[in-house]
Amino acid sequence: MIWSGLAPVLCGFVQFFGHGIYVNIKLKSFYNPGVATNVFGWITIGVVYIHLILINNMMDLWIWLFAVAWMTVFFFLNFILIEQIFLGNKNSPYPFDPDEMKRFNVEKKLELTKQ
Repeated sequence: MIWSGLAPVLCGFVQFFGHGIYVNIKLKSFYNPGVATNVFGWITIGVVYIHLILINNMMDLWIWLFAVAWMTVFFFLNFILIEQIFLGNKNSPYPFDPDEMKRFNVEKKLELTKQ
């Protein structure tokens, strides 16, 4: 059952590229709220989890492969299918509140990235 914990831990490491790099490039900023959650939550827990399973010799190559496969399925279902296809609809009945989009000049920064 190690793979069932390893897959979300690996997701947390991959999310660093989304929250820590991609979003900040798009918003031309150094920080966004997802960075703190990722660095102090997911990555910290992930490092401890992987350290414990490695020092206790609890896994082999097949567990790593299965965890990566499960992480890939999870990413597709969650981030591509749900977030991008279902919730990413510009005509969604649940848009972001206009006040939220005006904070920190997000609206202006997103307009600049479209050019």
